[in-house]
Parts: sequence; structure tokens; C-alpha cells
Amino acid sequence: MQDHDEFYRTLCSSETLRSGKKGFFHDFSDFVTQTAGDTWTSRTFSRIDDDEERVRAVFTDARIRDVVVGTLAKVKPLYRDKDAEISKRRRLEGYQHIAIGQYEKALLLFSQAVLRAPQSGKNMTLDQSLALPLALLGRAEIFMALKEYQFALEDLRLATEHDVPDETILFSKNIRAAYKTESNYVNRFFYVRIQTDSELDPTWLLVGPCLSESTRVQSCPNLSRDRGDGTSLNGAVNSEVRWSSGALEIRETAAAGKHAVATVEIHPGDILAVEPPLAGCLLPEFYGTHCQHCYARLRAPIGCPNCSSVAFCGRKCRDIAVGTYHKYECKILALLIGSGMSVLSMVAFRMVTQEGLEKDDETIDVTPYEMVTHEDRRTSKDFLERSLMAAFLLKCLQRVSFFACPTPDDEVPGADEIAVAALLLRNLQLLQFNAHEFFETRLSERHRFRGSRPVYLGVAIYPTVARFNHDCYPAVMRCFVGRCIVIRAVRSLQPGDVVAENYGPIFTKKTLAERQRTLAGRYWFQCTCKACHEDWPRFENLTNDSVRLRCPTPGCDGLHLPAQQRPSKMIKCQGCQKKICLEDRLACLRECEALYARGLASMEDERVDEAIETLCDALKRFHQVACPPHRDTHLAEIALSSCLADCGNTWRPTAL
Repeated sequence: MQDHDEFYRTLCSSETLRSGKKGFFHDFSDFVTQTAGDTWTSRTFSRIDDDEERVRAVFTDARIRDVVVGTLAKVKPLYRDKDAEISKRRRLEGYQHIAIGQYEKALLLFSQAVLRAPQSGKNMTLDQSLALPLALLGRAEIFMALKEYQFALEDLRLATEHDVPDETILFSKNIRAAYKTESNYVNRFFYVRIQTDSELDPTWLLVGPCLSESTRVQSCPNLSRDRGDGTSLNGAVNSEVRWSSGALEIRETAAAGKHAVATVEIHPGDILAVEPPLAGCLLPEFYGTHCQHCYARLRAPIGCPNCSSVAFCGRKCRDIAVGTYHKYECKILALLIGSGMSVLSMVAFRMVTQEGLEKDDETIDVTPYEMVTHEDRRTSKDFLERSLMAAFLLKCLQRVSFFACPTPDDEVPGADEIAVAALLLRNLQLLQFNAHEFFETRLSERHRFRGSRPVYLGVAIYPTVARFNHDCYPAVMRCFVGRCIVIRAVRSLQPGDVVAENYGPIFTKKTLAERQRTLAGRYWFQCTCKACHEDWPRFENLTNDSVRLRCPTPGCDGLHLPAQQRPSKMIKCQGCQKKICLEDRLACLRECEALYARGLASMEDERVDEAIETLCDALKRFHQVACPPHRDTHLAEIALSSCLADCGNTWRPTAL
């Protein structure tokens, strides 16, 4: 059994570095480790106890140097280029769907045309280099038909940045000539130049036949899709723990490490943390549906000026990305994805590319580098594989001019390059235990809750929330608003109580043995939470009869099983040694159960705010008079979590 658990742990660790699918890195890593041999790895490489020296060793040690340097020298830029021909093809297909009123299908095609179109001036042989503005103008036409004027106006602004004339004529000759070859349908529209009521520059506005020339469309001065700014913390902002409420603090003990603890009474529904990611990455399968920077679902995507690999929700996100990490990732993104590296390795890479070498040391957030890495428990083989990934990522940085003067392939990397590779290696260790998967809630077609499910979009590092320890009976839930992670309480906590979240296995769904094995294999610790210590039953064996009522004597921690006594009878509490009556406690418990039913009914009727208020009130009362496990309470906490998640990122698929 021990060998089996060790194999599981090794497998879990490996999957945080490379994906289960084979790729370049899979073969490269296996070849190097076979060349090195178990003896060299366990006796020579294992003696190195410094990340910089580990990376240096893979480039210099005679045992593996030639195979490492020789293989990495073959690393070349690889990305999805723009294609004006494909862009035009999608555009023409889009006009066919417009003609028969299939606007959503047309919108999808025009968005593809926008993303594949090269910048103006890049391809003079097709569309007279106007593929991008033509795609934007056509998409604006669709948004006007759909009455989504904000998106239409933004597309027209973008089009004017690409050789669209700034005169009060209908079109420039080039655009007019290009449009004549596409569709007579376009000629039913005309363009007028207006001054919007905001402080934005004059722009072109597409006006359909259903509107008059004098029509004014109010523009929105804030086109950001980031919804995180509207989420506020309960209570004062914590002056010591960034992005968190003053209701908690970070403490450190030998047994639990650094963890969050309540400083005041916390109630169900309280917002305890709202934190943007230090760095994060989408899973590749969502590159075409979500913004590369803020992870919002795309409606009017725009692309990178140079590649067709990614999409952004608007100019703000595009400019941030292109000005930082994407300017390095652009020409190698297809290589990184095809290498078979894990999304955690992508985040490790982005933690470096978004900062750059020019970042002032005093402005760099050192918080993530204080997180646990379990360096003392890693095997030499694990360190070797992660050092090889760091070496591969370093070579990628050299290829995209991250360094002003990258070292030639046949020379040992310079001091700055080794330092960056060591930072990559550190990131690859800490992300294994501290990163969070971010998600959106996908709603079913018929009901907001029945059939809804979380869809994981990618992985990010949230340094403050990473301090929250695990509990198989979590005190909080998490959802995502924009790119921010939001932590909200789902049960009451008293000052001094640990504020814990859940890393995956919950006691209601997994047995004690299953939870312990998962946590030991994935996170390298043995859980000692109350649900584990008392071995609480799963849902199929859970009833309301196991609940324990709290002693009504102030300051007493005594707990009493109501099923073992008559509630109206006076009994002696073994804790405070006083005579007590549990009748009022039991009556309050019954009221809670009735409120749970009312809250669930509101949830079934999709009255979300009403359900949240009722469930929060009931759960607050329950923890004042009783102690779990209690079946109805855990159902109510799960229901509350679903309602609170509904306040975050959600999406309901629509038929095209």
C-alpha cells in the first residue's frame, strides 16, 4: 500500500509539471533522465541544494550537458500567424449568414475574420491590405442589427485606427472598392460621422435602415468587462493582509504553517477576500472563447497584432498583455502548448514574462516566494525534471529576446539568465501547492441551479488566498468575479477559529481514506480537521440525528446529543457541571430546518437574493445552538455556495 501511495504521489507531482499527453518535453525529460541514470541522479545531483546550482548543473555537468544543450539548441519560434485569405473567407461566409438573418453565426465568423486578419499594410495583395478594418466594420453591422450598440461603436473605433478615412465622405475609394466585391447587402447601410456625448473622439457610426440620420447612440465611456471592481469586502480592508477583510489575520504555527484566522465574529455570506491574480493562464481549449488576460467570455474579441493564437475582450486587456507577457509569448505560444507542459508550468513562465528584467526589485511582490514548496521532501528525480523544464523555458526566453544579449547556444548561460531560470524553478515548485483553478458556472437551459456546473477555465496564483488552509468541512466558498477570486463565508466563525477552504475532497462525498490519500498525494499533508478526526459520515449515511446541541451556559464548550435525552428535562452538563435544559436549543434547531426548506424553495424558484438571505439567517442560528454533522445544515451550506457562486462569473449557452 505504501508503494502504491508513493506511486500516486509521484504521478500527481509529475502532472503538475507536464500534461498526461506526450509532447516534446515528455520525450526530452525521459531521455535526459535515462542518460543521467539513477546513480548519478541520486548521488550527484541530489547533493545540490540551491536552485541556481541545479539549473547550472543541467547545462554544465558532463553526464547530461551534451544532450541538454544539443536538444535545446533546436528550440525555434512557433506560432499561429495571421492569414488575410482565411480572414476574407470567414468574412464572406459571415455576409451570407447576415443575408438570411442568422446573426449569431455571422458574428462568430466575423470574429474569426477579425482574429485572423493581419494589420493594415502587412498584405497588399489581398483586400488592398484592409482585411482587419473590413472585418471590424462588418462585425459592427451585426452588432447594430442585434442592438448591441456598445460593441458596434467600439468596433468602429478600432476600424478607424486602420486606414479608415477621417473625412465626412461615405467611404474611402479603397474601402468602397473592397465592399463592392463582397455583398450588395452592405450597400443598404450608410455611415455618418457624429460627435458622441462623451469625451471620446469623433468616430464613425453604422446606422441601419431602421434608424434615421439624426439618431444618437449613447456610448459607454467604460468598456471594460472586468466585474471585479464592484465587489467589496465586509468590514474594513485589512492593512496587513493585502486584498482581505480586517475580519481575519495570518498566523503561523509549526503544525499548520501560515494560515488565516478569524479576528472577529464572521457570519455566513461575509466577503473575506477579493484578490486579483498575480499571474494566471487559460487552458488552451478556452483560448478562442475567453479573454487571454481577464478570462471573461468573449463577445467581440480582438487579437494580438502579430499572432492568431490568442484573443482579448477589448483594447484594455490587449494592451496590457501585449505590453508585458504576450510580447514574449507571442512567437512561441504554439511551441509551449505543443511541448506538453502543464498549465502550471505556463503560469510559472508568465510570472516571469509579465514582470520583465527591468522591474525594480523594490516593486516586485515577494509574497509568493514565501510560500511552501516542500523543497526538503522532493526527490532528486523531481528536482531534475523541474530543472529541465526551467532550462527549456529559459531557452524560450532567449529565443524571444527577453534578454538584451542572450548567451549563444554553445555557451553556459550568463549570471542573469541562470538567476531567471532559478526563479522559474522556484515557481514550478511553489505553484504545485498554492495555485487555484478558476472557473465559470455554466447554467443549464431550463434552470439556474438544476443542471448547472463549474467549468474550469485555467489556473492562477492568488498569494493571499493561498494562505487559507484546507478543511474537509470548509468554512468558506470561492467564486470568481472577473479575474478576481472572491472568498465568502458559508458558516459562522468565532474569533480565533481557522478560516479554511477546501482543496478538493469534501467529507460529504469522499470517505476518510479517500480524502487522506488524495491530499497526501496531491498536497503532501495529512488532514487533521474535525471531519477527519471524528470520521464524519458521507451523505448516504448522514442524518440529522448526529447533531450535537451546545450547552446554553456562556463560555461552556459542552455538546449534547438530543436523541439521548428528553429536551424538556433538566440534565447536568459534564463541561460546566451545571443543570441545563436543551428545549430552547432544540426548538431553534427545528426553526433552522424550516428555514432551510424555505431557502431551498426560493432557490428552486430562482429567487437568488431571497434564498441567500434565508439560508444565511438559518445557518447563523444553527451554529449558535448546535454543532455538526447535521444533514440539513450541510445541504443548506452547499445550496448557499451555489447561490453565492451565481453572483460570480456565469454563462448560459445559447443556440446559434
